[in-house]
Amino acid sequence: MSVLQRAKRYASVQINRLKRYPGGDPDFIIIGAQKSGTTALFDYMTQHPQILAPAIKEVHYFDRGEVRENGISFYRSHFWSQDYKDRWAEEVGAPVVCGEATGAYIFYPPVARLVAEAVPDVRLIALLRNPVHRAFSQYQHNRRRRPEEEPLSFDEAVRAEDDRVAEDERKLRSNPLHEAKTLKKYSYVRRGLYYQQLQRWLEYFDREQLLILHSKDLRETPDQVLQDVFGFLGVGDVEIPNTEPRHVGGYDQSIDPSTRTFLEQRFREDSSQLFEFLGEDWGWFD
Repeated sequence: MSVLQRAKRYASVQINRLKRYPGGDPDFIIIGAQKSGTTALFDYMTQHPQILAPAIKEVHYFDRGEVRENGISFYRSHFWSQDYKDRWAEEVGAPVVCGEATGAYIFYPPVARLVAEAVPDVRLIALLRNPVHRAFSQYQHNRRRRPEEEPLSFDEAVRAEDDRVAEDERKLRSNPLHEAKTLKKYSYVRRGLYYQQLQRWLEYFDREQLLILHSKDLRETPDQVLQDVFGFLGVGDVEIPNTEPRHVGGYDQSIDPSTRTFLEQRFREDSSQLFEFLGEDWGWFD
C-alpha cells in the first residue's frame, strides 16, 4: 500500500469514526494501572449490551500533550452522543454508558486535574496489581518493544530509576504540563505507588466516583468483579459470555531475590497505606 493510499484509508477511517461517534462525554474511565489487566477488564465490560465501546480503547488525551492539542471536541468525538445513547437505551430497554481505558492515567501527575476539569462527573475504575509483578511486566514490555531504549537489566533499571527520572520530575514541579517522556518510560517503581496516586485523584473526585479493584480477583473470579463494576456503573448484572484470560504469558527470566527485596522495601509503606485505606490487606508481601 502506497503512502497516499494509507493516507486516504486513514482519512476514511477518521470520517467514519466521526459519523459513528458524533461526540459526547465518557461515563467512565478505567484509569489504570498499566500492566494490571485493564485490557481484559475493558474487553469483558464491552460485551455488556448496556456498555458501548468508544472509537478506540486508549485515547491518551489527558496524558499526551500532542493528543490534547486537538482539543476537547476531538476527545469527545471518541464517544457516543447522548442522543445516540438514548436511542440505544430504547432498543435494549435500559440506560447505556460509554467510556475508555487508558492505563497510564492513574500514574501521570497532571491527569487527575485535567480529567476533573473536562468531565467532573465521570466514574473512575482503578485496577491494581502486585506492584513488584507490575514493575517486572512493564520492564519486559519495554524490552520486547524497544530493547535499544532499555539497555539495563531489571535490577539495574529499578535501582537507577531515581536518577533517570529526576530531571523530568523537577520540570513537572515547575510546569505541570511538561511532557515527561523519560518519567513515563522508566517509572517501574513509581507506577506501583498506588496509594500516593489515588490520593491525587481524590483531591478532585469524590470517593463514590472511584471503584478500586484487585487484578488477582479479576483473574480468579471475573464474574464477581464484573458484578461489582456493573453495579458501580448502574447497568444490569448480566453474564458475560467470554471471560477467558487476556495477554497471559511467561518470561524467560525471573526476578532476582535481592531485586524483589529491594522493591518490596520501596513499596511496603505505600501498600500498607493502601490496605488501610481499603480496609483490606491484599497480602502482596506475605
